[in-house]
Amino acid sequence: MKRLSLRKKNFLLNTLASLLNYAVLIASGFILPRAMLVSYGSEINGLVSSITQFLGFISFLQAGVGTVVQVALYQPLHEKNLQEIGRIYQAAQTFFRKIALIFLVYTFLLAVLYPLVITTSLSHVQVSLLIVIIATNLFSQYYFGLTNTLLLNADQKAYIPLLIQTLAVLLNVSVNTVLIYAQVPVITVQVVSNSLYLLPPIILSVYVRKRYRIELQEGGEKKHLQSKWDGFVQHIAAVIVDNTDMIILTLFASLTDVSIYYVYYLVVNAVKLFLNSLSGGIQPLFGNILVRKELAALKTLFLKFEVLFGYVTTILYTSVLCLVLHFVAVYTAGIENVEFIQPIFSVLMVLSFAMFGYRTIYYTLIKAAGHFRETQVGALVEVILNIVISFIGVWHFGLLGVALGTLISVSYRTLYCVHYLSKNIINRNKRHFYKNMLANSIVFILSYGVTMNWNVTSNSYLSFLVLAVPTALLVLLVATLVYGCVYHRQIFQWYSLRKLSNTQ
Repeated sequence: MKRLSLRKKNFLLNTLASLLNYAVLIASGFILPRAMLVSYGSEINGLVSSITQFLGFISFLQAGVGTVVQVALYQPLHEKNLQEIGRIYQAAQTFFRKIALIFLVYTFLLAVLYPLVITTSLSHVQVSLLIVIIATNLFSQYYFGLTNTLLLNADQKAYIPLLIQTLAVLLNVSVNTVLIYAQVPVITVQVVSNSLYLLPPIILSVYVRKRYRIELQEGGEKKHLQSKWDGFVQHIAAVIVDNTDMIILTLFASLTDVSIYYVYYLVVNAVKLFLNSLSGGIQPLFGNILVRKELAALKTLFLKFEVLFGYVTTILYTSVLCLVLHFVAVYTAGIENVEFIQPIFSVLMVLSFAMFGYRTIYYTLIKAAGHFRETQVGALVEVILNIVISFIGVWHFGLLGVALGTLISVSYRTLYCVHYLSKNIINRNKRHFYKNMLANSIVFILSYGVTMNWNVTSNSYLSFLVLAVPTALLVLLVATLVYGCVYHRQIFQWYSLRKLSNTQ
């Protein structure tokens, strides 16, 4: 009972910290880009967004080691085997510091080549300087902080790095909002922003040294990180899918298209981050259960999370689908010469990211089980579909083409994960997934069908809020009724078991 209580306590702390971190990141994600758009224009906003995406590609050099390290730590942490923990920690730290050095070379090449292929009002030197400044934060993460974060995550203490990061983001938003609206040069703003983000990895390093007193041991890479090349495919697939749209638009469209894409991306990615926050403590929870070989408990718990994630994902993305055009109209008010209202594009973006949401719980369990090599094919096919369809689509349909490429590739990978999980890890019928998707589709169609006939416009945040509240309540009502009809037996069973356990 004590073990279950501690596991539940850590899960709740991780979830709450993730949600707090999410709220702060979302606020930052809307406040700072909006300030950039107003103060510097869509071109500079698109430029900074594009540079950030290009630098994000360096994360593929992790080769999936982050997830592999976390999975490798579950067993020794459970057994309190300090020697094994030290070996894994040393191997991971050595690997990530090599990445940091490679990142320096990558940043130099990007600083030289990127200004040659982009059209902007800034000089080549200024663009190169922006790249170097923005790269500073990523370098510090790899060199100082990532290994410590993974250790705490595996030990079900993700709330510690999350709270530290949350404080850093709050400080960053407060300082940089003032600087941006004061129209301080964008390079100065980025210097201040990325300097503040150097603090969390340093603080984490000090905390881990005092809390765990790890004795570094050699020889951990061959034993514990041997599956890193299997994790490589999984990781690079995620990086490519996350960045392909922005990169293709940058190279084959215009910075204006990048800016339009990014505004919608802010909205749908906000929901994705929220779902990731909910799932933040689930992977180590699954990992702990798998290590203890409590498979019956795993199957029951997974079904609960599957229903919960389907319910929450559907409510959130259906609400976004009904409201996103109204929000974009208010968010971009006063910005001229750019048509931000893109109805068809908004539908494709929402559906694409909804599929990300539905996949979250399935892929989380696959990662917790360490099944990287076994699921490589699905990752490769997703990448190929995404690149090919987006590349062809951008020439014929522009923004719609890249969104369609993402929707098709993500949908394929979601189905692949469902099939693999059902057959190889929890051994159950796939009808659970199709039943869930049927319920989700009904909610989408009914809610969108009703709200699209509402003849309401939003010209301020207050009027948007007046529209958003009844819309969200309608979606909540529809989703609750549909899920209540589809899952009434499971809900009654879970309620009965919970009531029985409380009486014992």
